[in-house]
Amino acid sequence: AELVNELLDMRRKEMELSIVSTLLVLLAAGESAVLAALELILPHSALSAQLLRLGERELKRHSVQKLVRNRGLQHGMAALLLLYGCFASSNPREFCAAVLVALLASAFYGALSLDPLMLFWQGG
Repeated sequence: AELVNELLDMRRKEMELSIVSTLLVLLAAGESAVLAALELILPHSALSAQLLRLGERELKRHSVQKLVRNRGLQHGMAALLLLYGCFASSNPREFCAAVLVALLASAFYGALSLDPLMLFWQGG
């Protein structure tokens, strides 16, 4: 029984995030949360225009605001999923890795199709 408990403890420790990993995941969650706030709450602001490399006039278009808000919702969900992975998941390493891989795939696609800086802003 003691051996089984030791093996289970070792397995649990393997699944946990290290302090450095936790800090990096929290940094990614924070970046996603900031982007979500900008895109959901202030989609037509000068800061959003600069960040998205769009003119303020372009950002005032209803269709563009919908797209920006949708992207903000995606960033918000990514932030929540990363926080869930860090603090509530039974396997935080695997859960956070899956979310981060999805974010990086999106950033690579954005870098290839739109602007190389997307890799920095979304892949952060």
